[in-house]
Amino acid sequence: MMINGLIKDFLPVFSALIGIYLGSYLTSKNQRNLFKQQVLWEERKEYKIKEENKLAAYNKILLLNREHPVIDHDIQHGSPILFDVDNYEKYMRPILYDNYHFIDQDVLNCLENIEGSLKIYEYNQEITGEEHFDLCSGFNELLKRVKDHIKLYRDKTL
Repeated sequence: MMINGLIKDFLPVFSALIGIYLGSYLTSKNQRNLFKQQVLWEERKEYKIKEENKLAAYNKILLLNREHPVIDHDIQHGSPILFDVDNYEKYMRPILYDNYHFIDQDVLNCLENIEGSLKIYEYNQEITGEEHFDLCSGFNELLKRVKDHIKLYRDKTL
């Protein structure tokens, strides 16, 4: 009889303790899941902002190259003949370096090649025909990679 009485007395207390434990466990688990979702959402938001800034820079590069061409072409043959250092330094370089932290690595590699070549040519104080051709090739490669990244983004999002 005494055991029966003890069980009757402690059963509500024991049930309440189990309920408190289960409630706190489930609340804690739910809070962890919500926190993980919030972190994931913030990471996606940050990635989207970076992508938008990078693409805005890429679009600006293409627009400026249209308005202030860096490469002069031979009208009769269509081949590049002159790398316009002034247009590059005045229009392209600021956009590229202002957005350096957003730009894809392959585009940065092209940029570094162009900049390295320009440094050598500035040291020599002149650019020969072959050097103009190399700079034009490097800049065309940069433009190609920029367009590839824009296309990749469009294919991924549309």
